[in-house]
Amino acid sequence: MTNKVQIDETAIKLLKAGRDLIVRQNELLPYLAKEVKADPKEILYLWANRKLNQVGNFLNEWSYFFHGLECDIKNVKDGRFVRIDFGPKGDTATFTTWGLLQFVMTSKYPWEDYSALKTILAKEQPPYNQFSGSLERLHSIWQSLEENKLIEVADTNLLNLAEKYSSVDRLGIKHTNFPPNVSSETIIDCSVANRLKISQLGFELLRSVK
Repeated sequence: MTNKVQIDETAIKLLKAGRDLIVRQNELLPYLAKEVKADPKEILYLWANRKLNQVGNFLNEWSYFFHGLECDIKNVKDGRFVRIDFGPKGDTATFTTWGLLQFVMTSKYPWEDYSALKTILAKEQPPYNQFSGSLERLHSIWQSLEENKLIEVADTNLLNLAEKYSSVDRLGIKHTNFPPNVSSETIIDCSVANRLKISQLGFELLRSVK
């Protein structure tokens, strides 16, 4: 099936970076969980209910900052940056385009450098930081990943559930009102169900290329 996918080298590099981001999130998450004294799968819910300290550090070189329904983790010595965009049930195999862009622009030894991608995605001259990349440039590459179904949303069933209880007011503002029998965890899961993940087809393609 993967031999039918027509995609250029730059898009493949970006897909590889997405896979690498997932690896780094899963490497760092246990240390974050230990620091905040929580089960890794519960961190999303604990933070959503504001039961965790918003800022802190671990391993003497990583800082963390919770905001929204995600957590920024930064190496204070060399600037490497990982934004954990939690998926439903606290999954860390998910990400956003902005989080991926930040990861690429700051990745360096002992991680992969992605120097070629940085040159393409940069909106300013080096040295780069987590704000140096252009989402517009990334999206021009990203489109082919979506068109070839190499990327998909985290959970369409949860998105459909949220849509069931959503309406648009006269000002065009969308409101979602869940009934009392829907758990708070499910509501939080619905809020992050539109985050992105590499599809099965995407992983098949990655296994077929060097």
